[in-house]
Amino acid sequence: MDIEKKLKELLKSVVNVDIDSFPEEARKFPLLSARFNVYPHEMMGLYLKVEQAFKIEIPDSAIDDGTFNSFDGILSVVTGALNEK
Repeated sequence: MDIEKKLKELLKSVVNVDIDSFPEEARKFPLLSARFNVYPHEMMGLYLKVEQAFKIEIPDSAIDDGTFNSFDGILSVVTGALNEK
């Protein structure tokens, strides 16, 4: 499974962000920012879709510490959860 590709597809379909259309460093920027124009309710939808698509449970700590707020952060959360399976 190509985790990164699948995550990019989810990002595009759920929050309308094509991460490849931004500079490489944008992967580390918060999705909840003016740069991406993503709203909290959309992030909740992304959260649920990511859990469903990868058949994982995202830990609360990923939300609490802000990890689940950038492309690279979400990718690390997904990769970590899949490695724990």
